[in-house]
Amino acid sequence: MVAFYIIVIIILLAIIWQDFKERAVYWFFFPVLIILVIIKDSYVGNLPFEEYFVNLSFIGLQVSVLHNYYYIKKRRLVKMESYLGLGDVLFFIFLGFLFSPITFLVFQLSSLLLILLYLLFLKNNRNIPLAGCQSIILIIIILINPFTQETLFNSDEILIHYLTRIYE
Repeated sequence: MVAFYIIVIIILLAIIWQDFKERAVYWFFFPVLIILVIIKDSYVGNLPFEEYFVNLSFIGLQVSVLHNYYYIKKRRLVKMESYLGLGDVLFFIFLGFLFSPITFLVFQLSSLLLILLYLLFLKNNRNIPLAGCQSIILIIIILINPFTQETLFNSDEILIHYLTRIYE
């Protein structure tokens, strides 16, 4: 399991480097990451195809809503690359395979909010290195994970438990 996380962190560091430097990421990183997640899940004995489907459906909905927003705003079809890069969508898909559904939604929403806050302090926010920024957040989670009692990736029950304890 340690080897899995080391390989994932190395690939995420490459994504960060490329996204911040060139605002583009090699596409082949993402199938490698997805295959690694599937191998890890099958090694653990848990291939949650239903969870993959739920997360990928949410990603499809998210991209569709964004595309429709730009269609309505510009009153014409706009190329997706002008507002969301292919690397960003492929990174979302990788996250969909990595996380369970509720954990995926929490990660996606909280990371996007953190990136939005980060951008408020920048003057030039024309191009957002979204995959790179989310990779930084994911590396932090991967490094924190060994110090928790539970895994942070496939644990909707644990997340629900912690969220309900907040409101007690």
